[in-house]
Amino acid sequence: MHQLNFQQIKFNGQIKPQARFGHTLTMITKSKAILFGGAIGDSGKFIITNETYQYDFELQKWEKLDCIGEIPSQRAAHASCQFEQNQIMIFGGAASGSGGLSNDDLYLLNIKYNTNNITSAAFVKVPTTGISPGKRYGHIMIYQKPNLIVFGGNTGLVSVNDVWTLNFEKQPYQWQKQCTQSKDQPIPRVYHSASICSSGSANGMVIIFGGRSQEQVPLNDTWGLRRHRNGVWDWIQAPYKQNGYMPVGRYQHKTEFSGNQMIVVGGRTIENTDEQGSFIDIYDTENSEWRKMTCFNRYRHSLVIFEENMYVHGGFEPQFPNKPLETMIQVDLKDLFFNKKGGVLNEKNLFNEKQYIFEQNQTQILEKNQILEKNNTFLEKNNQFLTKENKFQSQFQVDLKQKQRSHTPIKQQSNNRDIRLSNQVVVATTTLQDFENQSNYQNNNNNSNSSAGNNIKKVNLLDLQEESRKLNASEYNEQSMLMMVQPSDQQTSNLFEIFINTLGKKPQEWKYNEIRLPFKKELIIRLCEETYQKVIQQHTVLRLRVPLKIFGNIHGRFGDLLRFFDSFGCPIEDGDIEKFDYLFLGNYVDRGFNSLETVLLLFALKCKFPDSFHLLKGAHEERKINKLFGFGEECAIRLSDDIQDLHSIYNRINRVFDALPLAALCEDYIMFVSGGLGPNVNHVNDIMDIKRPISAFQNPIVYDLLFSDYLESDVVLNSENKQKDLFGNAQTFNFSEKKVEKFLQETGLNMIIRSSECVLEGIHRNKQGTVTTISSQTDFMGKYGNKACMVKIRKNFQIEPCIIQQLPYRNGNWIGSENNIKSNVYFTEDEQKIRKKQVNNLLKI
Repeated sequence: MHQLNFQQIKFNGQIKPQARFGHTLTMITKSKAILFGGAIGDSGKFIITNETYQYDFELQKWEKLDCIGEIPSQRAAHASCQFEQNQIMIFGGAASGSGGLSNDDLYLLNIKYNTNNITSAAFVKVPTTGISPGKRYGHIMIYQKPNLIVFGGNTGLVSVNDVWTLNFEKQPYQWQKQCTQSKDQPIPRVYHSASICSSGSANGMVIIFGGRSQEQVPLNDTWGLRRHRNGVWDWIQAPYKQNGYMPVGRYQHKTEFSGNQMIVVGGRTIENTDEQGSFIDIYDTENSEWRKMTCFNRYRHSLVIFEENMYVHGGFEPQFPNKPLETMIQVDLKDLFFNKKGGVLNEKNLFNEKQYIFEQNQTQILEKNQILEKNNTFLEKNNQFLTKENKFQSQFQVDLKQKQRSHTPIKQQSNNRDIRLSNQVVVATTTLQDFENQSNYQNNNNNSNSSAGNNIKKVNLLDLQEESRKLNASEYNEQSMLMMVQPSDQQTSNLFEIFINTLGKKPQEWKYNEIRLPFKKELIIRLCEETYQKVIQQHTVLRLRVPLKIFGNIHGRFGDLLRFFDSFGCPIEDGDIEKFDYLFLGNYVDRGFNSLETVLLLFALKCKFPDSFHLLKGAHEERKINKLFGFGEECAIRLSDDIQDLHSIYNRINRVFDALPLAALCEDYIMFVSGGLGPNVNHVNDIMDIKRPISAFQNPIVYDLLFSDYLESDVVLNSENKQKDLFGNAQTFNFSEKKVEKFLQETGLNMIIRSSECVLEGIHRNKQGTVTTISSQTDFMGKYGNKACMVKIRKNFQIEPCIIQQLPYRNGNWIGSENNIKSNVYFTEDEQKIRKKQVNNLLKI
């Protein structure tokens, strides 16, 4: 058995924490950690504390923090975890005095640094509603965005195995007890450990190990807790090789992950002997194998990983159970992963994944301080914090905004991700005969995996232009493109199911028929109100995770939307909503004849899947725009709507548009936006501060996000875009590659994906690979004959384009000579000029 080498850290400076146990040590940046609470003293004269220290691993120096605000009471055996950069959460624990339990409040500690690198620390109580997990100790708490997770522990009477979550993307903040959908699950326990796996097949899973049962028996079982995309949580027991090594049962130990390797350090065993506990056990989640190495033993200690080393602080040695330690032990991870044949085990995975673990914490502290400082009132209003509860709650809202902003990467030196565009695209070709041959489709409709009328093929990206020539140029009939949906059961109790069941059809089932929608106005109004409530609760900048499906402009081409769903998967229970989150980049209405079907289906899907189906705002989600370019006329004609009436369906839909988020971030690598980076957009934080509902004509940042076009060859950051300046306000701009480079450098992002311009091949990526433009409607304005594209972003960040081709007939357009339908919508002389203005919406390459 390999003997580990370790050494004791020699601290610099005069300040250091007293010897203690039952405390927590939590990383808050790449190189700093916060110690909180624990018990000090010896020989049974223990005193529980609420002291707070900061440790700098680079300087090997401690600093005692004089905290202000609502400071948690003295406690040990509590749980803490990093929330965001320079922030930790604290919950539960055993209290001092009579030996009872600490309160069940949740506390946020916020750390700040001024220009002289002097630290200030403030606690705030997190305002939550409803039932809490209750008082407990010896539990675990993990933050897995956006959920704070609490599991197990002891309530003072019994050990428990309940799972509680708190979603910080939904307000008001409310604890939820999760009824896990698992036949097998961990038995009740206390003093167990947990960590998040950061690599391999178990990536993102919360892994629980060991603990002590209600019968006081040390446990050695391992469980994974996971959340599915439909919001369901379940347990899975970790497999292990039969006849292989199994670790001894233990409690009051600690675990950390390095890549796919779970490291278990210390703990008390059934015989509580130093020999049985003096191993570090390592579980490989990929090959389900345990192994051990001889080492020291501790229990009731703390454990963190910094760069290539693991650090163990405080706790007890089994041979001295009444004398806590003040030392910190360093273990080299390269030595820890030494195998029998020599060399380093999984060295590349080990250190690459270490970089992944800390990448969200690599913001430079001094540069961030100025951004956070303007919203902070902790230091100036200490007395108010201590006397007025409403001050705490309002401050917490400010702090959460700071939390969201601080998570935005700023000049992260190692935030580079290999985001690759696949050298193949997936092309679905559909001919007009495919639509006409409905009887054949219906006879073969029992196969859920069939895509009647669609031939899916993979084509090299360089050969994409040749594909359009192979499309069958069949005869076509230039009939009205106004679709009539089949009637549905409007007595269905579930509102959004009415719209999904009626509109979510196969494209071959549609007939170009009559003009009226089969929905009562009351149902549409209810759907708009439900959708408004869903989107207004979201952040202005969404936080998303791969895998994702991204859609660009739809512009009323409802048939194209159905063809995408039919060819590449659709967001229903039996579709791929469990595998992918969906994101639409705006511009749902205008131009095409079926904006209402498009909007109503997207709204219904948003209501059904609020956490995995997302809608951003585009330029055509503005009243001043969509009145002029078709949506106003469509509502007036198809709904007999008076669009001047504030209570009309037209205005109710636009009310939802006013509340839509403006941008999205994917794991701090990619930003999604409809338009681009005008002169007023310099950082993601600028967008996060915007309050909704809002119009682009009320805020220059919003206007830039929605109306800016990309001009790669421009020599200046931003240039005026006179051609697209519809209202002559001199506020419409292009943005150049120089602007993109500056923005990415300031934010630490890698790429921008946008959609507000037409792309002939459906997708275009600039030479630098920093800007990708997609459009998801074919034959834009009925004259460009372009393809349409949506993209899938896989877990490995490979971008896979999915293409549909133009059908062999021209699409209709509300603005143009092919539209002979008259409406009662009144346009002023200036508005008529704008409608007639020919704007080239092709991407300028």
